[in-house]
Amino acid sequence: MRSTITRLFLVTLIISALIFLAALVTADKTRFNNSFVRIFPPHAADPDKTYSTEKNVSIVGYSNHTVYLWSGENLTALSFDMLDTCNVQMEIEPTYNPTITDSYFYLQNGKVLKQGDNKTWMVKRSDENLPGFTAMQPISKKTAVLRVIDINARKNLLSRSDSPRSTKDILTTQVDGILCTDGYLNYSESEHTLVYTYRYRNQFICLDTGLNVLFIGKTIDTTSVAKITVAEANGKITMSSPPFIVNMGTCVDGKYLFVHSNLVASNQSPDAIEDRSFIDVYNINDGSYLLSFYIYHVNDLKMRSFIVKDDALFAEFPGYVAKYNLALKHLTD
Repeated sequence: MRSTITRLFLVTLIISALIFLAALVTADKTRFNNSFVRIFPPHAADPDKTYSTEKNVSIVGYSNHTVYLWSGENLTALSFDMLDTCNVQMEIEPTYNPTITDSYFYLQNGKVLKQGDNKTWMVKRSDENLPGFTAMQPISKKTAVLRVIDINARKNLLSRSDSPRSTKDILTTQVDGILCTDGYLNYSESEHTLVYTYRYRNQFICLDTGLNVLFIGKTIDTTSVAKITVAEANGKITMSSPPFIVNMGTCVDGKYLFVHSNLVASNQSPDAIEDRSFIDVYNINDGSYLLSFYIYHVNDLKMRSFIVKDDALFAEFPGYVAKYNLALKHLTD
């Protein structure tokens, strides 16, 4: 009898252990507490207004106290106070996507760059002799920084549109050289600094306009190596399993880098990510971490893109754009 009970106990223990291990394997790792801490000052970002939009719009820029939204067909101008909107009368071919800056715009389709000014909304110049690119960030009226793929070297490289064949091998390979170095390009006009933030690891690179590395910064989480697996078929490299995303998106305003993080800190509830997004703020002059704040979901919908200008953050959700007032007094260094 005692041996039977012992066997049952051992079987139960083994089954419990297997269930626990299965839960670890299948659980969403972004819920796990990590060995870093966030600083949350009070009222760092307070909600202001919400504006209803089409469900498939994205924030594509800001100019003259106006936020620009792109639906894939229409470019809409939304006033800073979110009280007025109008459609921009500009012809944009279906394969092109716009980027709006303070006084000029770019249109791009991964092969061609077109540039114009925000007064006439007419294209002034077109660069057609460019290598294919997978990311683009304007740094002036005549120049943008491109991320291009070197097929032979199997690497992502950076170049300027005014000298596209002069590439720079800046991004550090960890897995395959292409997917593992995916990330976000931003530019601060006031600091004359380009920032590249990796999507799958805790690093960002600050560069000057000549694509010279100023320094390599780290986000506060501890994921230093991209946790992705890749496969190759018919000459194409793809993810062979869902990737572990560290940074969901970024933007730069002045000397501040705003990072939409996908990881939960040790001083947060594991369930915090269920109803809010985390924004971490860094100084791009020295890489220091400053603070964090929450952007709560709107109608249970997650933030998809955002932009920061002066003392406001505009976040895009499916069907909505929400404005948040930022307390700049907290952004001291």
